[in-house]
Amino acid sequence: MMYVTLAQANLHLRRTETVDDADVLLKIEAASEAVAHFLSHERDTPYIQATNSAGQALFDSAGYPILAEDSAGNPIVKRTVQQATLLLLGEFYRSRDGEQQGGIDPTFGMLPRPVVALLYPSHTPVIA
Repeated sequence: MMYVTLAQANLHLRRTETVDDADVLLKIEAASEAVAHFLSHERDTPYIQATNSAGQALFDSAGYPILAEDSAGNPIVKRTVQQATLLLLGEFYRSRDGEQQGGIDPTFGMLPRPVVALLYPSHTPVIA
């Protein structure tokens, strides 16, 4: 599962070379997994919910949300999730030795604050 494409990552990182595409793809996957882990509750979805022509959310017969799909039939990722993934990818790309540049909030693990700020509205807090 990747929440952003290599092309989106290249634009975000302002890359034009392709020699390290495999490394960037690994970082995209890692950032996507970290975001997915933050949104790990069953009600937290990284995808946009489908709506009818009146703008009402659609649900299947079991009451589960129906996801909006692109022309290829893939679920559409929320823009906030894409941006959070790109921010985290940028952190991984710049800090190849693991020294985080952005401020962190220990309440939410080691994700940079801008990433948490983007994801928090879609996050269901869980009491351990």
